[in-house]
Amino acid sequence: MRAPGAAVTHLLDIDAAAPVLIGDETAYTADDTTVLLGEMTYRSDAYRFQADLFRPA
Repeated sequence: MRAPGAAVTHLLDIDAAAPVLIGDETAYTADDTTVLLGEMTYRSDAYRFQADLFRPA
């Protein structure tokens, strides 16, 4: 868990103590070469996060 930095709180117009959802992404080519690294930060009052988690048998 991380707190948003000053630039993020300014851009999202939120308080420094406000919770945020941070999504990291990595995209690969067919031969597993990394071609994209990204991070998105979302206001907690703008999105609802829902996930179905499972463990392979």
